[in-house]
Amino acid sequence: MNVNVFIEKKINKEDINLILLAKDNEKKISIFDVDIDSSLREFFYSALERTIDKSKILPIEKYDFDKNSDESLLEFGSPDNDDLEFTNNVSKKLSMSHNKFIGFQQIEKMKLFAYCVKFFDREKNDSFYAITKIQPSKITTDEKKKGVIRALFSTEDIKLTEYKETTISFNQKIDFFVYENEYLIFNKPMFEQIVDISKLIEKKSNETVEKLKNNNAILGAENIEKFSKGNTILQKRLVKLHYIGIYNNLDSTQLKKIKSVGKAHKIDVKIENNKLVIHDNIEEVENICKLLCDYFKIGEISGNKYGTYSGDILTAE
Repeated sequence: MNVNVFIEKKINKEDINLILLAKDNEKKISIFDVDIDSSLREFFYSALERTIDKSKILPIEKYDFDKNSDESLLEFGSPDNDDLEFTNNVSKKLSMSHNKFIGFQQIEKMKLFAYCVKFFDREKNDSFYAITKIQPSKITTDEKKKGVIRALFSTEDIKLTEYKETTISFNQKIDFFVYENEYLIFNKPMFEQIVDISKLIEKKSNETVEKLKNNNAILGAENIEKFSKGNTILQKRLVKLHYIGIYNNLDSTQLKKIKSVGKAHKIDVKIENNKLVIHDNIEEVENICKLLCDYFKIGEISGNKYGTYSGDILTAE
């Protein structure tokens, strides 16, 4: 996905609409359409222009759990993005009609957690969506607190009066775009909170564990499974491990290489009967994940050694 996709859209301000996303205690998401006036449409159009202007010069990189750069945009979109619950429960439903938002009494047992601005290109009959996190501090309700009264100064009658309404504060930041069920990310931490990326990490991690348990060259993969439960950091490592795929080719040559790299970094790797052995020990599990994720790297210019899970595979031309 390229920023030019959004630059080329012809958006009339009257074709800008607001959608609120609310979540209940079970994290089930409800979607509400909201009536807004022209001043809010102007505001959101300005936010769109500002975001695109800042983003035009930035490179686009593929989303990575370990990548967090302010110098690039991240693209999340692949044939398997249906694995993301947010895609099925929200993204695919944004173009539909939703319940009309009539007030906070309507969502008494839910919390607003994000808002979505729909930008409609009338000429192409096409829409894209800008989604942003709503921080709890940005919502001011009309609940009365003992010893406190909220007041509003009206410039029309120059009078300070009790204020009894509920307000939501918006800013000109956009966390990510949604277009054709793919995502262009400007703020990775907010994106991950809104779409609840932890569920996807857990699902992909469990799939990797099953592959490790069925790998004839690995003994003790159930210990990885044991320590990965509820451990989001280790789950991320397992997802990375799967995409790198070293574990798929653990022949004697690869096992010797793993043992050699481990020794160089003071990691004792157990090889028995041509199998990689993993014991019931969290430190050992973490070290094996490092080795299978190609964690140890060397800078070609400096010769310095680095330890990192992030990085892209470079293809020589």
